[in-house]
Amino acid sequence: MRVALVGLGYIADLHYQAVRKAGADAIIGCDVNPAVAEAFASRPGVEAVVGSVDEVVALRPDAAHVLTPPNAHFAVAKPLLAAGIDLLLEKPMCDRSSDARSLIAQAGEAGVLLGTGHNFLLYPIWDKLKAAVDGGAVGALRSIDVCYRRPFPPLRANNTQPWAMRGSRNILFEVAPHPFASALDLVPSVDVEHVTTSRPQDLPNGVRFFREWNILGKSGDVSVRFDLSFEDAYSESFVHVRGSTGSVVLDFVHNSVVVNTRSFAPEYVELAEQGLHSASAYARGAVGTLLETMAGKVGSKKSGAPYEQSIDRTVAQFYADRQRRVLDRRLGPDLALRVVELGEAVADAAHLPETAQPDPVAQVRAAGPAPDPTRPRALVLGGTGFIGTALVRRLATQGVYTRVVARRPESARARFADLPSVDVVQGDLERPDELVPYLADVDVVYHLAKSVEGTWEGVLQHEVEPTKRFIDLCADAHIGRFVYASSIAIFDAGDASRPITEATPPSPGVVATSNYARAKAEIEAYLLERHRDAGFPAVIIRPAIVLGVGSDPAHAGIAAWPHPNVALHFGSGRHRLPIVLVDDVADAFAKALDRPGIEGRCFNLSSPGCITAEEYLEEVARASANPILRKPRSLRTMYASQVAKWLVKKAVGRKDPFPRWADCNGRSFASPFDCSVTEAALDWHPESDRSVLLARGVTEPAEAFIR
Repeated sequence: MRVALVGLGYIADLHYQAVRKAGADAIIGCDVNPAVAEAFASRPGVEAVVGSVDEVVALRPDAAHVLTPPNAHFAVAKPLLAAGIDLLLEKPMCDRSSDARSLIAQAGEAGVLLGTGHNFLLYPIWDKLKAAVDGGAVGALRSIDVCYRRPFPPLRANNTQPWAMRGSRNILFEVAPHPFASALDLVPSVDVEHVTTSRPQDLPNGVRFFREWNILGKSGDVSVRFDLSFEDAYSESFVHVRGSTGSVVLDFVHNSVVVNTRSFAPEYVELAEQGLHSASAYARGAVGTLLETMAGKVGSKKSGAPYEQSIDRTVAQFYADRQRRVLDRRLGPDLALRVVELGEAVADAAHLPETAQPDPVAQVRAAGPAPDPTRPRALVLGGTGFIGTALVRRLATQGVYTRVVARRPESARARFADLPSVDVVQGDLERPDELVPYLADVDVVYHLAKSVEGTWEGVLQHEVEPTKRFIDLCADAHIGRFVYASSIAIFDAGDASRPITEATPPSPGVVATSNYARAKAEIEAYLLERHRDAGFPAVIIRPAIVLGVGSDPAHAGIAAWPHPNVALHFGSGRHRLPIVLVDDVADAFAKALDRPGIEGRCFNLSSPGCITAEEYLEEVARASANPILRKPRSLRTMYASQVAKWLVKKAVGRKDPFPRWADCNGRSFASPFDCSVTEAALDWHPESDRSVLLARGVTEPAEAFIR
């Protein structure tokens, strides 16, 4: 069996594992990003990787999984269906019901299967709930409450790249299909009566994202309610079905199902029985989930976390259905269409427009200064990130023509629409040769981009090697200056008697452990080598812990965060942290534009240490009105835990680097940072007043984050 995976984002990894378990002999990968497709090509069982749906059709797979964002499902699925290829689409089928109906009709005419992976209905515990309801255990249905309250990670980072973040209604077709499908597998339809949206978050691309949704509806005489929340709070996800003689509660988070029914016992005995039954169900779910998740982590092909199992079961069900040419109700087009229709009904009731992205022109508030022809012209990679945005705005306010390279230029144009001196172009560091035309008329290049790969091989392929190639191209183009954003993460800052200065070398122990630090150190070394050998005008800037409105209060440099609002100090938490405001960082980078005599040098950016991790967390908790569960953790205990995890990973064939003490010890930030050389060389004067640093770096970001 030959299977194509179209769209190789994060969910593709689970589908890849699942189709291998389902018996696929060969896998075809398809992604418009050549670097992503190329990385996928090295996986076992991959026959070919291509960049277009037409190429997939030409290879004639037996089936294909459409794993692109929902707004692309229709365009991707049509040619595949026309070629007679059975399809499994990631939920939802489409983001418009008219498109879904068109695909259903096309599949019917072609005689091919059109499945949709509503994988929450393939959790083993869903079978138990469905059996209890269909078997009459709860009597006549009275109400269905579906609660989905789980953090949506892109919100925390203000990451507007995911499709769900590019339109106010998009979340209804990205995450909400899970709760919608749960209700619609129990009742035939839901008439939406009222929708309340609350806790809006205005994203950098101009989209207003609603973090809470309360949806009231009816299915005949059955009340249906959806409670959706996407902010950082305690995770809950459950379905509560109440009937005339009992109720069922399915808890997705704790992987348990509790069925309570009337009995012949006195009420006080019945309540005791129900309490014991509930406790037993939760205990079984907890122990089972723990064992299966641990088994999955050590490589068992038949185990894994419940979510991973649900993907496996969805894929296995689809291929079993292919044999009999009839889809299970949970994968079938009838349910899939009803889910999309419900999403549209909710969006309409909330009066949300279909516009996926606000018009950048409409975002213009006030024109900034026009470019100053006497100033150098700049090109910025990574200009839409936290530091990059501040830098672009600083350059623009100084009249510097600034060209921003962005993967998704529409979002970046909306962000900088009020700045006439900013020009946004489409490009990707992973394809550096395509950036050469953008170098033709610029004097200074700022490189603030980084990858999010989890393995060194991925970081090397997607960040280090493309950056080295881009440096060479900049040299060929005779760029006047190349300013690279490195990081203080390359240092072992764990010795209180050893100040960190610009002359401090990268720590071998830190670089050997952290892929992020290793990438920064390798690129630094290459830049300095090019400067020594050929006079390449490199300037390296290493920001410390950068804070400001827009930064994540759960900063990884401050503490370890096993959960939102739960923090573990790196050591005592009483060392003064190397903190710097984002506006001061932008100021330093802007000064590097034309400051004479700084080529071939490295500069660290930190204000004088005056705030500890303890004090930081106390202020975040106060300003956000969200208590933070926190405690110190011995560095030796933390290091022992890292070594133990490494041993387990090694036992199952993982090739992660052995953790070094320097990486763990350095996180305490016991070492003071002396940035006097930077201050003198750049004429840079960062904020040093503790009250101002606390207000602008901690209080204001925390208050803005909860808004």
